[in-house]
Amino acid sequence: AAALVAGLLGGYALRETLAPVTEQNGRMVATGAIAGALDTQLASTSTGEDSVRVRLTFRDASGDVCRSFDARAVSGVACRESGGWSIRALFAHDGPPDGTYRMAGTASPAAVAYVDTIIVGEAFDAEAEKRAMQSGWASR
Repeated sequence: AAALVAGLLGGYALRETLAPVTEQNGRMVATGAIAGALDTQLASTSTGEDSVRVRLTFRDASGDVCRSFDARAVSGVACRESGGWSIRALFAHDGPPDGTYRMAGTASPAAVAYVDTIIVGEAFDAEAEKRAMQSGWASR
């Protein structure tokens, strides 16, 4: 019985660790591979080989650094708030009709349209993106 309880608790903890998003203080926050990519991956260097591909880095009207991303099952936009990545929009990918694997790297039209509604100015170039990462993705 103790082993069963330990297994259930361990499985729950592992599931929580691997989940791509979680709820925190009333907002959706990126975790796992999505948070890792948003923290460390430059859009200018991400490749189709990455499980999460960062698309654009830009600022919104409040000056927050935001990043669009594409993963196997979802695309979205997250903005840096309170030391984490707050998910502003998340779009599930329609699976292929035959159930085959869908590669990351195909930009979601819904995510692109959402970026168009919140972006202020131009997307960051490679140098601006590097400076933003070095500053911890700080707002202005």
